[in-house]
Amino acid sequence: MSFLRRQRHRLRPQPFHLQLVQRMHVGAGGGDDRVGVGALARSVRLTSAEAGGHTVHNQNECHPAMQFTRTDLAEDLELLRADRRAPRRALGDNFAFEENVGATRLTHFETFPATTRGLLPIAAEYFYESVQGIRRDHVPSTFLPLNAEALMPAGIEPTQKIVRIERLNDILNKSGATTPAELQSAYERVRDALDASPADRRVIDPIIRQFSAFPGARPSFACFKAEAAPDLAAPDWLPRLIARLGLGHFALKAGEAGYFALMQYTVEEVFKQATVGRPFAVPTVLESRGSEFFFPAPAGQGVGYAVDLDPTARRALIREFLHVRLTYRADHLVRVGHLTGPSRTVNLAATRDAHLARIHARCTRTDYGATMTGEVDP
Repeated sequence: MSFLRRQRHRLRPQPFHLQLVQRMHVGAGGGDDRVGVGALARSVRLTSAEAGGHTVHNQNECHPAMQFTRTDLAEDLELLRADRRAPRRALGDNFAFEENVGATRLTHFETFPATTRGLLPIAAEYFYESVQGIRRDHVPSTFLPLNAEALMPAGIEPTQKIVRIERLNDILNKSGATTPAELQSAYERVRDALDASPADRRVIDPIIRQFSAFPGARPSFACFKAEAAPDLAAPDWLPRLIARLGLGHFALKAGEAGYFALMQYTVEEVFKQATVGRPFAVPTVLESRGSEFFFPAPAGQGVGYAVDLDPTARRALIREFLHVRLTYRADHLVRVGHLTGPSRTVNLAATRDAHLARIHARCTRTDYGATMTGEVDP
């Protein structure tokens, strides 16, 4: 029996609604980190008041995975999951394991008028057209009512601090730094401007304007500062945080220099800039941009979980989420750092299997997902 048929036999399909959502609902859009974590944990359906609490599920409860009705997409998915190459298998698994894409969003994806063929090319085109868009005032389908199953509640603790890492190389390039020496010099100017008291806005403001010049409204992956606090306090905070947040796309070749910025802001600031009522969402495969370092969370968590790129570290999972694009201010840039390649090689099968084991333990969902080791070439 093929994988696809086994999946259909094992999982009861969710109700499938053919009616698309035609109208968009538009709404309004530093405190103590520990207070924010507790309040947010309750708001996203974690059972504990602490960020480290576990969500308990009934093992007999049905958790239907996303299932295509289009034969071409279903066949492509089956081919991806049969691929012995780990990155290809991972992309197939991400679609097969996805439980936070509801029927209406799935219809929206399957009826998207793509100009290309194939599951992965269509997903890439859907991301750039429907999720990111080309205009700054674009509203991603991520935050529309058609994605209701993945939207986080509007009552998130407003003082909770958020952090995310941005790569600065392109920003510095657009500021006129093109050679390795010029990039290093430009980075050092930004670093020194941040270290000055007060910060030198003559250097920082042009960097912030370059961030704002990026087209479209791509949703931002981020996490809560309180959960990253041990990493941020370490001298090697940058490689630690890149690993814990699963930022495998930041990998550097031998001799390559990477320059990075730590951005910090609050939940309240995201809401103030938003043009939708619920500007936070659980990340799904449709926002993953074809990344093998993404791993969808089981249904009912209310958040996603970043994949730790070090499978031996035995660190706690960090919750990740999406929010609407934020227009940065100078005070959002709180730290910079740089790394020189080569980056540590990631054993993808071991990394994803270790993440799945953490998911099983945290979410009490031993029925969720499948391991890769032995199914892909080493």
